[in-house]
Amino acid sequence: MAVEIVIKLLGGLGVFIFGMKIMSESLEKAAGNNLKNLLSAVTSNRLIGIFTGFIITCIIQSSSATTVMIVGFVNAGLINLTQSIGIIMGANIGTTVTAWLVNLSQLAFGVKFKFDIVFISYIFVAIGVLFLFLKNKKINIWGYVLVGFAILFFGLNFLKDAIPKVEIIEGIKTNNFLLNFFQSFPENKFWSYIIFLLIGTFFTVILQSSSATMALTIMLVSKDYIFVGHALAMVLGENIGTTITANLAGLAGNRTSKKSAVAHTLFNLFGVAWVLPLFSIPGFIDLFSHFGAKGIQLAVFHSTFNITNTFLLIWFVPQIALIINKLFGKEKEKTKLVSKISYSLIKTPDLAVLEAQNEVASMAKLSYKIFEKTNFLISSDEKIQKSYDKIKDIEEELDIYEGEIYEFLIDLLKEDTSYETTDKINILMDEIRNLEWIGDSCEMIADLIIKAKDKGYEIEVCKDEQFVKIQIYLNNFFKLFIENINKLKNPKIVEEGLKFESKINALYKKMKKRSISEMKNAKKGIKKNVATGLLFMDIIKELEHIGDALKNILKSYNTYSN
Repeated sequence: MAVEIVIKLLGGLGVFIFGMKIMSESLEKAAGNNLKNLLSAVTSNRLIGIFTGFIITCIIQSSSATTVMIVGFVNAGLINLTQSIGIIMGANIGTTVTAWLVNLSQLAFGVKFKFDIVFISYIFVAIGVLFLFLKNKKINIWGYVLVGFAILFFGLNFLKDAIPKVEIIEGIKTNNFLLNFFQSFPENKFWSYIIFLLIGTFFTVILQSSSATMALTIMLVSKDYIFVGHALAMVLGENIGTTITANLAGLAGNRTSKKSAVAHTLFNLFGVAWVLPLFSIPGFIDLFSHFGAKGIQLAVFHSTFNITNTFLLIWFVPQIALIINKLFGKEKEKTKLVSKISYSLIKTPDLAVLEAQNEVASMAKLSYKIFEKTNFLISSDEKIQKSYDKIKDIEEELDIYEGEIYEFLIDLLKEDTSYETTDKINILMDEIRNLEWIGDSCEMIADLIIKAKDKGYEIEVCKDEQFVKIQIYLNNFFKLFIENINKLKNPKIVEEGLKFESKINALYKKMKKRSISEMKNAKKGIKKNVATGLLFMDIIKELEHIGDALKNILKSYNTYSN
């Protein structure tokens, strides 16, 4: 019998974790910005977040189910740790409705007074599998979300069914040994309250439902099988035991989802820590006797405890998140020289892409900086060596940026990403490649200028009207690109940028043709050194390459599908 129970528990746990993994990964793919924005709006305010958790738990009558869903949302990157804490607080208040329902309907344990989540899961499987056969890929992903959700709760139900609960309850009712055991503890001893706190925790872990344990506790105290004080202590234990489900869900998730589960545990442990000592104050337990029946006393205590605990901690949500982050410590990062990309986000591709975009934007600003330094080197005879050295330093930094971001994006592609996210990654890979090419072109121009200076060649580009124009067009194109780095899909930006590139191309062709003509006529008395002409052509060629690189980035943003 014991071996069978263990096998069922392990199997149920495996199904639960598998369902959690499918649901959270599919949610991350299917979410898109609309769902993320909706969840962010709902959870941006702590009070609204608490209300959301309260309503969800009231509807499904299971704080475990609510916290499991929240852990799934955190794992999918739809909400962050701080936002999840508010919803969990609300779930703790929502779970107190169970005691009121039991009392108001005067039902004992075993009678269903809440939605049958398993029946709903069957519906989700049916709809989810239907979605999988449709041709629309986005609907397919939502099919996986529904199937994963159903599998998760099937696993949770397997865990609940692994222990023969009816035998446990009936055993308590009929077994004099258990009743004598319960009543052998003195009512007014603090250590006995701790024992019943542990009993409440144990039963909640076994039954995998604080609602079920609450109903059991009401039954025991209503029939005078246990003292009221011991029943109140069991209620506290139930608040600790109910956190086990969220922590099981966290096993299948990333570090942030584990943090969210631990936040639930810390929240409830803190509540027990400040309430349990009150039991030793004379008259504290008798306060609840004024509310009538013993079952009602438990309901009042449970609601008062969770509402007060939430009111105390709502003001310290950022501090709670800070404590949890310290408990987990800093996540081991890959060694990086310049970029600030965090590999902790690799399991949540949408958030990882946003961080990569920020780093690419930094790389773009750096590429504009090297372009400005190169223009200064071309047009000035002052501090030539210092400017040249600075260009070399920036180009080396651009190379490092490209290497680090590219490696991160390659690792990101190894994850199971959505089509939209994959397109974004491909765009970023094209962008960093072209930004690095800009750095190479600027370095090449700097080398040509230094070479000309060393050999005594005079390349009077500042006096060349067409060369000055190409610099102006290229600078304006670059500024347009930098100032609209997050709007490169805008048709007006694309049109304006392509106009600049077209003008740069036209000027390059004119200058190239003119330079070839001047070099051919050098022997006929035109004092134009052939070597100088070749250097000039090389410089304008690299400037034209910079324009091409910017054009390539714009095209990349408008080639991939959304």
